[in-house]
Amino acid sequence: MQDQLVQYTAGPFAAPFAIQGLLADTIVAANLPYEGLWTPVKFAKAASVELFGSQSTLGLDIWATNRFDPVNTYTVTVGGSETDGDVLNLIFANPLLPNGTETVSVTTAGGETLTAIAAALAAAVNADAALSPLGFKATSAAAVATITWPSLPGFALPVTEEGSPPIASTTILTTSKSGGASETLTVAVGADGFKLNGSTLAALGLTNFTSSMPVAYIKARIGTLTGTNANISVALAAAA
Repeated sequence: MQDQLVQYTAGPFAAPFAIQGLLADTIVAANLPYEGLWTPVKFAKAASVELFGSQSTLGLDIWATNRFDPVNTYTVTVGGSETDGDVLNLIFANPLLPNGTETVSVTTAGGETLTAIAAALAAAVNADAALSPLGFKATSAAAVATITWPSLPGFALPVTEEGSPPIASTTILTTSKSGGASETLTVAVGADGFKLNGSTLAALGLTNFTSSMPVAYIKARIGTLTGTNANISVALAAAA
């Protein structure tokens, strides 16, 4: 996963200000669904993305927003039925975490409803000492836990200088549970913002989004990726 959210470069002789970044970095099927990071492009009047890697089928959307300081979102829907003693795990992979990953767990008890389990998962995320410094927060409604976090870690300030590109808080969320657990955990990405050019992108190559610019932030969301050794990266290039 990428270490920098985006790189800014001042062109020579007052040429356009260039922005480069990875909206997704070597994502594989096991990482899906993938919620990319909101990447600042507010100065850009032209932008394109290049999809590269290997795949048989692909469903990838480029989203945009003009909201101020948008957050990234995963939702976890609790389904099935409750059985006391089941252990349900949310596994966060993020290069800024102390060990690169953090597992948040709850154990079902007392004949809880699915709504109560979702609330317990949200509470466990909020109480986690490793996730909190990165700005992770969680809420729940009905049987859905919603987890949000900023593109920049909670302890970092936005930087747009060429020599100090901002650090990316890239996060992949997966789940696991104890053997025989009767509950299900279904992860989904956020739905805020709008799709640039109404995309879903299904093939490797270059796509130009200049006609949709300017926007304040863009990101990649990936829902489908299949094929032998399939992997996908999304490279952004933009210019002011």
